[in-house]
Amino acid sequence: MKTYMYFIYFVVTFVVTSFAVTSFTVTSFAQDTITITDSTHIHRIGYSVGVFEDKYSTYSITSILKSKQDSLFALSGTDVPTIGLSRSALWLKFKVKNLSNSNLMLEVANPILDSVILYSTSQNVLSAKYSGSAYPYSHREYGATNFIVQLDVPKDSTRTFYLKLKGRFVFAPVSIGRVENMFEFSHHNDWMYWFYCGMVFMILAYNALIYSFIKEIDYFYYGGWIISICFYQLATKGFLSSLLPDSLFWLCNYSVTAIATTVLFGIAFMRSFLRLRKEFPRLDKLMRFMFIPFIITIILDLTGEKYLATAIIDPLIVVASVLALVGGFRMLAKGFEPALYYIFAFGSSIISGFIYIAQVQGVLPYSFFANHSLMLGTSIEMILFSVALASKIFTLQKEKVAAKNAALQSAYENESLIVSQNTMLEQKVRERTQELEIAQQKTDELLFNILPKETALELKEHGFAQTKTYGMVTVLLSDFKDFSKISERLSPELLVQEIDECFTAFDEIIERYDIEKIKTVGDAYLCVAGLPSASHHHASNAVKAAFEMRDFMLKRMQLKLIMDEPTFEIRIGIHTGPVVAGIVGKKKFAYDIWGDTVNTAARMEQNSEAGKINISETTYALVKDKFTSKFRGEIDAKNKGKLKMYFVEGNV
Repeated sequence: MKTYMYFIYFVVTFVVTSFAVTSFTVTSFAQDTITITDSTHIHRIGYSVGVFEDKYSTYSITSILKSKQDSLFALSGTDVPTIGLSRSALWLKFKVKNLSNSNLMLEVANPILDSVILYSTSQNVLSAKYSGSAYPYSHREYGATNFIVQLDVPKDSTRTFYLKLKGRFVFAPVSIGRVENMFEFSHHNDWMYWFYCGMVFMILAYNALIYSFIKEIDYFYYGGWIISICFYQLATKGFLSSLLPDSLFWLCNYSVTAIATTVLFGIAFMRSFLRLRKEFPRLDKLMRFMFIPFIITIILDLTGEKYLATAIIDPLIVVASVLALVGGFRMLAKGFEPALYYIFAFGSSIISGFIYIAQVQGVLPYSFFANHSLMLGTSIEMILFSVALASKIFTLQKEKVAAKNAALQSAYENESLIVSQNTMLEQKVRERTQELEIAQQKTDELLFNILPKETALELKEHGFAQTKTYGMVTVLLSDFKDFSKISERLSPELLVQEIDECFTAFDEIIERYDIEKIKTVGDAYLCVAGLPSASHHHASNAVKAAFEMRDFMLKRMQLKLIMDEPTFEIRIGIHTGPVVAGIVGKKKFAYDIWGDTVNTAARMEQNSEAGKINISETTYALVKDKFTSKFRGEIDAKNKGKLKMYFVEGNV
């Protein structure tokens, strides 16, 4: 009964995960001309391009230009145009208008494309730029794992481009952005793959060391599986081409061979790990037969029949995976405990492989999670296989010890058992020590999120934190205009989501300017610059952060208006002066600030206007040389009398 419960759990997880991936898609809106301004970060252009599938790859750019394009190209209905496994060429047509002061770059985030050709016309002159995995890495215009080329669009001009894509799996996550943003965007996922490679190296070294001691064949097959799956990941994500010299770049085009080799090592590992020859001879014979079609697939790939090899590898993997799971469940039913780790390990790989293949085939939409699912799944699989091997070795050791105790009953065997127990105890101590260290690290991270770092360290060291007076800081307070009225139009879930997204953005903004967040109350957001570490630029930093907060809300409001959704408008008030700061409370304690400066900042916010930054006379005196401001006169503030107030309008 327990085995069937595990099977049901696996099936439910598979279905739920598949459904979840279909929900994590990127939405956009179509436009005739893609306009890039100085405020544009990175723009995914899928919804704004015309697409044409050249089924026989017979069209050249000349024939495209001479043809009636309205009958060829249709507006893309997806963020990432996809035709999946196909011999067709995919043409994209798009117009770009450059209103920025920067050069523009185009990125095609599909490293497995054989050919990427960008055509453009200017004053009846046709130009072309070539890239793709069929070319050495040094031939690329810019060094990156994805394909990046420069768009020659002068400022205040519009150009039409044609992009021709060809490969075994054709899907086109195409983005345009300014040069200063594009490389940061292109490389922002690199750390994941370097971390993945580091993890692979450590796991491989660890298991190689174990193999050198115990000579268990399972570790040899497992090591081969790790190497081949890592090779496949590096090849399909564009990293291998950047690591190999040009004379060996052709190795990157044998990803089918890599994945087939991975499955062959996986089958060998499964047969040995689950002891199929002894426990289930018929299933073992069937698994040995599976070597033949995978070897044929490798031969097809190496002899140039890559499309045929790619077409048959996926169903073969499905069959092999089903047989592998059947073997795992049958061994679990016989009481072989390591099979449980094996099932979850193989299950994670199968689910991630299904998601990735479904994406490149066009069954599932392109998303960040789907594009990196195989890396995540194989990472989990590596870890669980290591645990499964350790569990198997432990199980075998217990069986051997029991057999020897029953047969010999000797002092030597008792001594061996004591050594084994000591080794296990030391391992448990190390594991518990590591768990305590991880728990302590998580506690520290939580404390640093609640308190300023200096205050948190003082609290940890002494058990208390001194209340401090700061002679000159700048307090920033914001809230949303007509919050109560607008919130009535939102469900509780959407209201909390809206506030969370806004405040999360504010957190990121103030962190860039070394500003300390104090608290949020309802729709109010309170932060202060100049503590706990003194800063000569606290006033200007607060104003800069206020501008970014306001600009974020303005852009968000524009997007919400387009989608006909309720939106908030922000009011910001800033005042400079002394405050007292410290920790209050015993349960759910909080770090807070007090003083007339806080009250005056609140009056600045209350007397501000939607989309405006209202500062006091004290703050104005500190920033007047850096920002232009409009004097509003002396305005009557509650319980404060008349106060001079200024609207900050921009940089000097």
